[in-house]
Amino acid sequence: MRRTSVYYQASPPRLLLLLLLIQFFLDLAAPNEHPFLGNGTSNPLYATVTGGTTLVRMHNLKSKCNHHFVSMGFVRKIKAAETQETAYTILEFHSDPSGGGLVRIKGHATKRYLCFSKNGKLIDRVGKHIQCLFKEKDIAGGYIELVSAVNDRWKVGFNKKGRKLKGLFHLKPKIQNCYMFKKVRCTRCS
Repeated sequence: MRRTSVYYQASPPRLLLLLLLIQFFLDLAAPNEHPFLGNGTSNPLYATVTGGTTLVRMHNLKSKCNHHFVSMGFVRKIKAAETQETAYTILEFHSDPSGGGLVRIKGHATKRYLCFSKNGKLIDRVGKHIQCLFKEKDIAGGYIELVSAVNDRWKVGFNKKGRKLKGLFHLKPKIQNCYMFKKVRCTRCS
């Protein structure tokens, strides 16, 4: 009896799907930074934290739109209307252990995570959900944008009165500043 080997030939759509899955897992395993230059930031306040363990850093976020601090109060009150640092403006930035520079933002006083709803509205939740993951995008002048890891078109933003904006990014120049924040070192952190 003669043995014949059977070769598995993948169809082009299956091969494309396989390549996309491999690329997805490689992107999760390796952060998007240059091996010799790092992630391009020398300031430890803006460092992107990646790796197998979760690191926690506490900061305040100051909106570029109205120059007020972002606060996460009880009874689902998320706003950018505090003029000075309070217990509700202290936010914990938890690095995601899967890598890739993703962070979860948790209110220090409320112990709730900043998230997007399935409709793109800014909400807070108790548990860790996929909608609570953000990418920190560095902007010129030391500002950052918080972009949803689920939908690249959703960004955290507050209007001039400090009210939440829907996550869909607006292209109007007046509103673009309302999606930018500056990390401020908190003085009340222990």
